[in-house]
Amino acid sequence: MRRVDAANPVTLDELRRMAGFDFGGLVKAVVDLERSVMLIDAEMHSDQEAELIATGSNQASLWGINLSIRISRQTLGSSSIR
Repeated sequence: MRRVDAANPVTLDELRRMAGFDFGGLVKAVVDLERSVMLIDAEMHSDQEAELIATGSNQASLWGINLSIRISRQTLGSSSIR
């Protein structure tokens, strides 16, 4: 699991490595809209959610997303799961 925020951005190359083939080119993430932080690269959204709540996030501000990494086309997309 990796924390992403303004001070610790994630690169597209990092996302490509995380996506691999485990989840069909997806990187799971949970975003805290209040704190402008997200956790990426975990097997379950619930693990990321629990970690954010443990560090002070409000559950109502959390959104689970899947980042779809198309390695061959080098594009990045996202879809909401909430």
